[in-house]
Amino acid sequence: MKKISVLLMTICLVIPVLSGFALTQEWLRVGLKTYYENVDKINIYNKNIEIGFGKASEFVSEVGLESTTGFLAIPAPMFYCISNNNYISYEEVKLIADQFNALGIYAIPGLASQGIWKLYVGEDSNVEIVNYTLLGIEGLMGISFHLAEDNGQRIKIKGDNNELICDNSSGYIQINPSNNTLDSGGESLSPEVIDLGTRSYRGRIEIGRYRENGITAINEINMDEYLYGVVPSEIIASWPMESLKAQAVAARTYASYYLTVVDKYPNKAYDICDTTASQAYKGYKGENAYTTEAVKVTSGEMVYYNDKVIATYFSAASGGSTESIQNVWSSNAPYYKSVPDIYETEPSRQPWLITLTASKIKTICESKGIYIGDITDLVVGAYTDAGRAMSVEIIGTQGTHTLTKENIRTWFNLYSRKFTLVKVASVPKNSFQITNDGSALAEYNINDLFCLNGNGEIVPVNSTINQLIMIGGTDIANYPLVTALPGEYIFAGQGWGHGVGLSQSGAMGMAKNGFSYKQILMYYYTGTIVK
Repeated sequence: MKKISVLLMTICLVIPVLSGFALTQEWLRVGLKTYYENVDKINIYNKNIEIGFGKASEFVSEVGLESTTGFLAIPAPMFYCISNNNYISYEEVKLIADQFNALGIYAIPGLASQGIWKLYVGEDSNVEIVNYTLLGIEGLMGISFHLAEDNGQRIKIKGDNNELICDNSSGYIQINPSNNTLDSGGESLSPEVIDLGTRSYRGRIEIGRYRENGITAINEINMDEYLYGVVPSEIIASWPMESLKAQAVAARTYASYYLTVVDKYPNKAYDICDTTASQAYKGYKGENAYTTEAVKVTSGEMVYYNDKVIATYFSAASGGSTESIQNVWSSNAPYYKSVPDIYETEPSRQPWLITLTASKIKTICESKGIYIGDITDLVVGAYTDAGRAMSVEIIGTQGTHTLTKENIRTWFNLYSRKFTLVKVASVPKNSFQITNDGSALAEYNINDLFCLNGNGEIVPVNSTINQLIMIGGTDIANYPLVTALPGEYIFAGQGWGHGVGLSQSGAMGMAKNGFSYKQILMYYYTGTIVK
């Protein structure tokens, strides 16, 4: 058997390099949805904190607190007797609270709004008990009170020897780290961060109920410090620096777009969240020196189309070709065109196989309210030019149902829509047209072909148990070599995500081939400039 070498065609990307620099340093409100949204408590492991009010770079401290055990924030959905008298400091109202407590009357300092402290007395969930307390304390020490119901915002913060109410009705309190801050292990934190245990954060932490039962933490932080925690959460930090810079600029542009152009979460108190629904963000503990450098050297730079920032979508791997946005969502934009992604030869997410049985597909349909009987077939109705399924018809004994665009991926829990569907009647491809030493195309049987496997070994192609990946001039195609049993549907795919915009693995490949971060970005976002 003779060995045939496979020559792979490539394309040359000619992209102009444009320069520019935006000087703005925006501040964001990041909802810490992963661990700290609508929860029953939030631990703060710092031993020293400041509580006050802030907006962007401005912060006004109302009180500094110390606690050898850190602090606990909890909801305070209670009735209170609140003083009509105002006080100018925590220390002033605490002296009065101590006198009430000495008389056996529970009292606690409360931060009512910026610069205004009040005395909170008689905490209870029973309004009749609090009303009874009100009758007993009215005029005590010359103080008048009123009954306050739960305002849907109030929280309590407790240390080992102090506690206070934060009313949050006229602005939400924020927590700022004090000097010589220690983490949960007793180590000094430099830079100063707020340590919430599982994760810690630069900037400040706002805690409120936002009219929910639990409490939520929001990280108010400047753009670049936010990106320090985003970029290594979204891309592999050991990849070439130009790919890290491309990710930094894309992440900055994405965040700025949803800060200044579109309100992504109109019913929330934050601009973006820390999950992949926005961008993955793991805070200070997730930072890496290489990605931090990428953020610093690109500081202020963003992607523009017609002098406007765009929503720079990205995905882990395109599978050989990115997708036009209209083939994914209902929107359309000229800078989201399908482009070849042939430098994505070392994807962070490898080609994959997902097998679904007919009974599993029936269960999926019924969980979505679709009742079409037993499943007898799946039929891919159309593919995009980039190789993604545009429609899949589910055929049952009692009807049919058609999925389109991203519903295909979400219903079947696929990694992407760039797949070949293998059914019981499918016949694996057994011959290929290949150039040999620059000559004309010739057809070869799979039994006469050899390839390099993932370990760098030359092996017969027909020994491959999953699928063959071949790089061409405009795409990376997959050819499944598996067979399906009756009632099985095998999705043999590549790529990871929606495929719109920047491919992170493709950016890594382009960087390895000498492209700059600006060239990478302007290739994936057609017709844009980076400045």
